[in-house]
Amino acid sequence: MSMHRTKKTVGLLLAALMLVPLASMCVVADNTPAPAPVTREWTIMLYIGADNEFYENDDGDIVSFTLEQCEKAFGEDLEDGETTDDINMVVLVDKRNTVQEGVFIYDNTDFGTPVETWSEMNTSDPETLLTFIDYCADNYPATKTLLVTKSGHAWCGICPDMDDDDAETESSEYWMMPIDGLREAIAGSKLGHLDMILLDGDNMASTEVLYELRKVVDVFVGSQQDVPIDGMPYRLMLGDLIDNPEMAPKEFACKIVTDFVLYYNNTVGNKVAMDHLLADSQMAVTASAFETGPDGEYVVDMVDAFMDIIRYMLYGVEPGEDPAVLTEWIPTLRPCIASARDFALIGKMADQAGYEWLPDVQSWVTMLQNYVCYTYEDWGIISAPDTVFEDLAMAFKDKFNASRVGMAQCQILNRSGNSDPNGLNIWFPQNWLHWEDLDMTRTRSYAYDGMGSWVDVPREYYCVDCPLNYSEVGLDFLSDYASLSIEESPHTELWIQFYDIYYDARWLLYSSDSGESKPMTGRS
Repeated sequence: MSMHRTKKTVGLLLAALMLVPLASMCVVADNTPAPAPVTREWTIMLYIGADNEFYENDDGDIVSFTLEQCEKAFGEDLEDGETTDDINMVVLVDKRNTVQEGVFIYDNTDFGTPVETWSEMNTSDPETLLTFIDYCADNYPATKTLLVTKSGHAWCGICPDMDDDDAETESSEYWMMPIDGLREAIAGSKLGHLDMILLDGDNMASTEVLYELRKVVDVFVGSQQDVPIDGMPYRLMLGDLIDNPEMAPKEFACKIVTDFVLYYNNTVGNKVAMDHLLADSQMAVTASAFETGPDGEYVVDMVDAFMDIIRYMLYGVEPGEDPAVLTEWIPTLRPCIASARDFALIGKMADQAGYEWLPDVQSWVTMLQNYVCYTYEDWGIISAPDTVFEDLAMAFKDKFNASRVGMAQCQILNRSGNSDPNGLNIWFPQNWLHWEDLDMTRTRSYAYDGMGSWVDVPREYYCVDCPLNYSEVGLDFLSDYASLSIEESPHTELWIQFYDIYYDARWLLYSSDSGESKPMTGRS
């Protein structure tokens, strides 16, 4: 072997030996875990289940509009030197399969380009929401958390999702996430509990919904009425949080409430110059915020006080007393009950589809208190004030106001003099016909007066996979009142029993020979 070849061989061996540690270093570098995400002050999780016709109409793409408002809050609205380092925002979007198949995840680094794309999922399935919350917990940790859900209707549920049929027909079904499913998704997630929830859907500030979520959220925000097509005031409320990320959940909730009314209304005499899909500076809107308390006790106290009123109306007993037989309170004072209910309907406007089913719960109690305690002589039904009802009504209002932390209403309602919104509705339709399943599963539409012209805006399918009637919903509100056991009652849920007697009384007033053909609203 020549010296030249020997040197060449040794050189190759040395080169090979030098490559070994370099290769090893490359493996180590590839296996080095990515740095943990920074824990910020807030994470906002926006869950847009848009696999339904509500997000495709002649007035614009609601999903794109919402993302644009978020983009402006995190971009062009920032002042010189202002940052968003304290805030994460993560958005899940599921559009109609005919428009865009798949589930897309955006964050506040770019609301125009997804950071991830998931396979198609049913966004009305609580498991999908749970997956999203867990994803946010892992990748966008924060000290405080807010979940925002788009679309819904009171106790019926949220996030209608179209079935798998590509061709939409009048019989096409929308599946909704039930409220107890929403609760289970939050409770079963890695977070297990949220600082805030904002329900961007129609009539979501509901007694039943608040009570169901009392143990999994600290602060609850929503509207007891319809939410106009633009949705919540994302640009305004995000701007408030960016300006002051140290805000506590209650403070932020109150900002959202006032921003909501400002966004849809001329509150200072001049039209508000803000982006809208439908331009109208005078809309009948309300918003409210409630604090649930430790383990939900503020809400429990409020609902128990309400049920004390209902129990008294049914059995004529005060808290702590055993019930005997049903009283004649409801049939006798039914005109007062019905009139108070009518007064408690909020809005009475063309753009308030559904208001006739969902009166304001405190307004109803307050007006009924007025009728049976102060103006009873005008009715000529009872000869003395009902002081027991007065005490129970005052106790309920004390608990209600202890839980409520924010409330705002538009000046249209202020001027009308015939509406008294207090921030929370309750399911109380005017007659038993509204219990029929078809009445809750049909498509609804309403005419909206925008810029002087009437425009048909498609409404969400309120409920298709919902229970056939209210009594079949798995809500705590219908079963958790345990102040006493009502042995003589055919129904254990006092509110359901109230319905049956109230409707039976109306049935008899219309000279029916019996109520046997009337659908039962409660459980037998």
